[in-house]
Amino acid sequence: MTTTPPTDFVLPLPLLQGIELYGWKPDPVRSRDSNYMDLCMIVTRYSQLKQGSMACILVRSYCCHQTEGSNNTNTNTNHGDKPDHDYEFQFYKDILVVANNMPFYKKNDSEIHAEIAAIGKASRQGLAIDGATAYITMPPCKRCLPALSVAGIQRIVSRHPIIDKASLEAISTRGMSYHQIGQQEERMERINQLVKQYKERNINENSNDNTTTKRETETNTEVEENQQKRTKRN
Repeated sequence: MTTTPPTDFVLPLPLLQGIELYGWKPDPVRSRDSNYMDLCMIVTRYSQLKQGSMACILVRSYCCHQTEGSNNTNTNTNHGDKPDHDYEFQFYKDILVVANNMPFYKKNDSEIHAEIAAIGKASRQGLAIDGATAYITMPPCKRCLPALSVAGIQRIVSRHPIIDKASLEAISTRGMSYHQIGQQEERMERINQLVKQYKERNINENSNDNTTTKRETETNTEVEENQQKRTKRN
């Protein structure tokens, strides 16, 4: 159920503070899974560990999940008729936890996987994640999958298929579901373009700021010199 955002609601939520979205916003035309996978890939950029960059986003359960594999891939039937701000509000409101993989023993080693970091955050904050969906950069390893299961995660969405037969069997017997989301090349091209445009805008803005500062400094210098000349004349 979509709720109307309060008038003082600021997007995105505090849990994304410190994460630059590069101007990205959830698109009501795209599926829910596609939008959360977009966000997951942006958050992934904030991990720079030796074993690879990973992110995990835990999202509240939703009655009508729409995946890339559905017959209506490009239309969000649940929110397409709602104002963009309402959809954006609900999109962020449903996020429970955002996490990256983290070091523990060594500075640059991925010793805490993103899934475990997300479950840990939820535990510390007292958040119920039973029935939630986990959006993960890559499929969970054979240690993270059991952790997600016992934490109550029911859906897993990632970019690549799970190859391990034991993991696939466990997902089935434990009442979980796994969804591989497509369009990876298009997704990465779109996000990389956003990052590029964001950086170019910043360079131009900084250049304009420096030009303005230089002009202001020159103007202030001229004013001071004129004041000194007037003082000498007096």
